[in-house]
Amino acid sequence: MEKEQAISKLKEKLNMISRFKMYKTRSQEFEIWRRNTETDLKYIFGDQSQNFKNFNQISYDS
Repeated sequence: MEKEQAISKLKEKLNMISRFKMYKTRSQEFEIWRRNTETDLKYIFGDQSQNFKNFNQISYDS
């Protein structure tokens, strides 16, 4: 994956976060976003990267 493509993909994921702030519970849409973002981070940075590990350590309970 090209650097510009990876940056674009991550910006797209960041822009989607505000959409989930209005929900009190984790929606199906959020779960799909989280899973897809995890996959993207793993692909871009690797599953041993700090970026990937940090994302997986975030608690998403509301």
